Amino acid sequence: MRNKGAIWFLAISLALVSVYQLSFTWKTASVKKAAREYAMGKDGKIDDKKEAFYLDSISGETVYNFLFGLKKYTYKDCQERELNLGLDLKGGMDVILEVSVEDVIRSLSNYSKDSTFNAAINLA
Repeated sequence: MRNKGAIWFLAISLALVSVYQLSFTWKTASVKKAAREYAMGKDGKIDDKKEAFYLDSISGETVYNFLFGLKKYTYKDCQERELNLGLDLKGGMDVILEVSVEDVIRSLSNYSKDSTFNAAINLA
């Protein structure tokens, strides 16, 4: 098997880049979890204003030291680099498909010109 070393190098490189990119998402999730814990009252309800205040106050502080201080990232930097989850995972979006049964039947019949078929469709 030729170039086995190159394939291993490419696979390991891709894995390291993926972990690096995902690390920002993990870090922002842990900061958001800490904000929720900070904003949670004794009754178990979360105060949105306290949570927003916490996230706003920490946005300029270093929250992630990459490779033991090689590069330091603030919460705002981590938010910019995190992966976007998209509409289906966050927030959601509903799509409704409306289908005309008459059009489907006509299409399945290859738009038949048969008078009996057209009369039956019109009658239905």
